[in-house]
Amino acid sequence: MKRHTETLAFLLLLTLGLAPRLAMITVFPTIPVSDFKVLISFGMQLRDAGVLNKDAPGYWQNFNFGLPLVLSGLFHIFSKHDPANVARLATAFVNGLLPLLPFFLWRGVLSLRLRILAGAALGLWPGQVLFSGVVAQDNWTIFPAIALGALAVRALADGERAWPVTAGLFY
Repeated sequence: MKRHTETLAFLLLLTLGLAPRLAMITVFPTIPVSDFKVLISFGMQLRDAGVLNKDAPGYWQNFNFGLPLVLSGLFHIFSKHDPANVARLATAFVNGLLPLLPFFLWRGVLSLRLRILAGAALGLWPGQVLFSGVVAQDNWTIFPAIALGALAVRALADGERAWPVTAGLFY
């Protein structure tokens, strides 16, 4: 019965995370402008010219290359699709997985009810839903920030040994 409840909770949180975000970007697709457009261009440049090419004026000086590097891989995989749509969908998808972080990272430490409540709060976070299609570096740093917070809660609540390597990777 417990496994059945966990599976149902997982599906509920996955739906709460992805459905509103995907609906929002479908009904109101964010048009990349300014820095958001440059991040997509940087990703395209990395896809087309490679990581070692430093001929992209302003990109390397003004932006962290983490998000454009991820986008370049996605642009390579989905090369027949509009890059703005791919970037928008990837951003919404990554942020749609937020509710699963406390659900999985707090397993065995906090109650199922609390894990579901925290996940539902993240899934229905109004600002996140409204801006889930904005291809911004800020939207992509929320996932590791929430993961670090969930790991910290786990370490404090359980009194168990911290996971410095995992925390470092999220950082």
